[in-house]
Amino acid sequence: MDQGKYRIRIAAEMTGTTAPQLRVWEKRYGVPQPRRSDHRYRLYSDGDVQELRRMGQLVSNGLQPSQAAKRVVEERKTKAVLSADIPKAHAAYARATMMQAIRDFDGETLEDQLNLLLRVGPVDQSWNEIIRPLMEEIGQAWFDGDLNPAQEHVASNGVRYTLQTMYRLIEPKKPHGTVVLACVSDELHDLPLFGLAVEMATLGWKCMMLGARVPAYAVGDALATKADVVGLSITMPLQDENPTEFWRAYSEAAGSRPWLLGGRAAALYGDIIEGVGGRVISSTQHVASALNHFKTLQ
Repeated sequence: MDQGKYRIRIAAEMTGTTAPQLRVWEKRYGVPQPRRSDHRYRLYSDGDVQELRRMGQLVSNGLQPSQAAKRVVEERKTKAVLSADIPKAHAAYARATMMQAIRDFDGETLEDQLNLLLRVGPVDQSWNEIIRPLMEEIGQAWFDGDLNPAQEHVASNGVRYTLQTMYRLIEPKKPHGTVVLACVSDELHDLPLFGLAVEMATLGWKCMMLGARVPAYAVGDALATKADVVGLSITMPLQDENPTEFWRAYSEAAGSRPWLLGGRAAALYGDIIEGVGGRVISSTQHVASALNHFKTLQ
């Protein structure tokens, strides 16, 4: 437990504030919540000092003290529930906070919540309990027309950086192999691809990210390097009049390497993909099963 150990004067000096200011913030906003000694002196913990520094930073950035305090309290709640196993109710709370920030064009709150995930709890837990379900909610809202393009960009820009950082944190040092990841040509939504990279890294595979709008021939060029598996993503249905030929081109680009297709629109082409030698994935279990199968073939 983070015990209180600093008297108010020391806490004020450590955070560049004053003792009267700390009393005001505590009384009005509940930031922070120091313990009391037997003689009723305030005792500030390292966590309290962090909250005060965060409060001062937000105020310096232009927020009103009441707004800054509200954000600090929200971060406190999220950090408290993420420091241990993440119960479903609290994971839902974190996702709801981020989803509301996306709808409100509140990039700062979204960034704060995402950064908090990188500081507490294991990456695989943050991914499975919060980020992956959040991405599914974002994708469904976009697909249903419940998010406009600007809101979708707010979400993508924030979550993309977090996923890139998550991948770097868990990138396997001794991977089972390398997966080339690409969105198919004309597919602009690369966020699911970054999620797939994190998913595969948790399973022990290294990823080479090609990104959005990658035609079949470019996938083939990338495979000239050492690569073992191809992972493709499609979110919106194809505009191509001949989907069989479209997918056959990617199958030919993969050559003898196994290839997977994921994304919201992947299930539309299940029969075709299977017919030309690929495999559609629609869940974490599918990804794990497919990669384990490929590993045994190496």
